[in-house]
This record gives sequence, structure tokens and C-alpha cells, in this order.
Amino acid sequence: PSSRLASAGVLLHVFSSAFSSALRGTEVIEPLRAISGIISSSIISNAYGAVFSPPGFPEPEGVVLQASVNISCFWSVDGGTRLRKCGRGTSSACVAGCGDPPQWCKQHNHTATGGYCPWRPTELKQMLIEHVRIFRLFPTSTPMTSKFHNEVVVHAESEYLPVEAVFSTRRVPSNRTVRIHRLLAASGKKDFPPLLHLSLKDQQNPFKMFAGGRN
Repeated sequence: PSSRLASAGVLLHVFSSAFSSALRGTEVIEPLRAISGIISSSIISNAYGAVFSPPGFPEPEGVVLQASVNISCFWSVDGGTRLRKCGRGTSSACVAGCGDPPQWCKQHNHTATGGYCPWRPTELKQMLIEHVRIFRLFPTSTPMTSKFHNEVVVHAESEYLPVEAVFSTRRVPSNRTVRIHRLLAASGKKDFPPLLHLSLKDQQNPFKMFAGGRN
């Protein structure tokens, strides 16, 4: 595993109906805006990682985030970050999505906790090593389709995140995902994100352009 986010794999944020946000306008859509200052995401590659499937959404859709995002912490498994909020009743040491205060893996026996502890932003390689160790405990696990995803907590002070692509694992993307892509396309940027199909079964070339994915 790499110590650099840009070469460790692809960073995905999966849409969930539990969130909603505004994207460049008053239309309320799904969710390129931070909830409690964070965005949950995960790293996939052809050797490890999985695409998170929210309950009731067996065919995930979302966005590919650029590697330039700010990281608060990493989890080798699902960190239950939606419950790790900061605000009223939490201490000044609280880090949203990571803990109050974070029980950093290097300060504790992360093997004894089954990897259930946050890694600092500088400890990507260590997190991935632990993630791969857990991943390989289950011989039936295959990259992207496994239930064992890592979690990357993206710190998002800005309302909008740097999006590299919009993706769908469906044969035909949902109207919501198409609408998000069109809103991004309407931003006027020449390099607006493409709309891609993500095949969970193709580990060598999982991303392909949808017809009209640049229109």
C-alpha cells in the first residue's frame, strides 16, 4: 500500500438518502456538502477496498473525490463516523468523525481492537496495511464487492468538494445522479467531471464513460 492518497487507489463518496445538500443553487440534492463538517468516503483499488452500499441502495452511486481533499483521519473498517459528531457536550479535543478525543491507533494496540480505531492523516499506509490484513481474514472477500470497506473522513470547511467524476454502478444512472452531473456540467468549467459507470466485477478496468457522460 502507498503512503500517498493519489496512488493508494480511488477515493469514493457514496450517496445516501440520509443526507441532502445544496449544490450551486437552491435546488436540494444529495450530498456534496459536508454534514457536521465532514464527508465520509473510502478507498478502493484492484487489490483491496470495497464500495459502500447504504441500506436500501444495493447499486451505489456517488462521486470520485480528488486526492487534494483534506483528511481528518482514516479507519481500517467502517468507523461509524455518523455518530462521531462534535459540538454541544463534546470537548475541545473532539475531531468530527474520529472521536472525542480520537483514540489514535498508534497510541493503542490496534490489533487488539480489531483495527477499530482511527489513524492520523499522516498514517495512510499503516491504515491500508491493517485494512488489507482484515480483508484477507475472509477468503471470500474480493475487491470492490466485499462488505469490508475502509473509511476516510474528509474534513470539509468549504461547502463544495473537489469532484473528479460522478459514478453509478447501475446500468442506467438514476435521475438524481444525472441531475447532479448536469449541475456540475453547468458550472462552466471546461474540465467538469465525467459521468462514469463503475463495474464492481471488472477489477482491471472498472470505470467506463456512460454515453453522453461529458454532455
